[in-house]
Amino acid sequence: MLKKILAGTVALSLLGISLGCSTDALKQVLGDKTSSGSTTTTTPSTSTTTDYKPAVDAFKTEFNTEGKTPQGSVKMLFKALIKIEEDPKLGEYLLSVVLRADEMSENKSSPSGYDVGSSMRYLLDQMKASPQIVRSYVGAKPADDYQNFDKNNLVIDYPANGTLTGGVKIDNTLQYPDKDTDGRIYVKSSGKDTGTPIYFKKGTTGLWKIESRSVSSIATGVQAKPKEI
Repeated sequence: MLKKILAGTVALSLLGISLGCSTDALKQVLGDKTSSGSTTTTTPSTSTTTDYKPAVDAFKTEFNTEGKTPQGSVKMLFKALIKIEEDPKLGEYLLSVVLRADEMSENKSSPSGYDVGSSMRYLLDQMKASPQIVRSYVGAKPADDYQNFDKNNLVIDYPANGTLTGGVKIDNTLQYPDKDTDGRIYVKSSGKDTGTPIYFKKGTTGLWKIESRSVSSIATGVQAKPKEI
């Protein structure tokens, strides 16, 4: 073994002389095999829950203001969902900020303190696989296969109260007559015929939290790009 190591070192030195570079430089290019017989590799870093905490905390701060109105809560919902296509884990953490706490499990290792659960993760996986779904709610259109929209200025369409969408009459009076802490409001997808109901529950902190069933309604498919004639 020692003879092999010495032979390798000598070979590198001679090669370095002929090429006009140092042995150390050659080791960096070829991988240092003279000491252990294996090439040194660098393992890529992966994000941890700690890495996500600043972003989640900033999102919480924004939601503490926006979540005081149902429309503000809807805005934050789609800000979380649009993150799914580029960073599913971050999108999941952000979503757990706007969902009803009593519909999730507490999780101390999560930067939000909650876990959305496996059923919700399945829906998020569908949105990741078909990003057109969420995009259709924030300004993108079927005509260009939902490519054109502004991630920094999400445009959400609230159908006018009393209008018909896909045969359904929109009632956006928000609150149910017998409950002042529960509500529903419709949003419109450019790729669906009918409005999508978003259900709320007003928490003890005064913030309107989204019910999980709302995400199920959002996750349904959208129209494909029209075929050229």
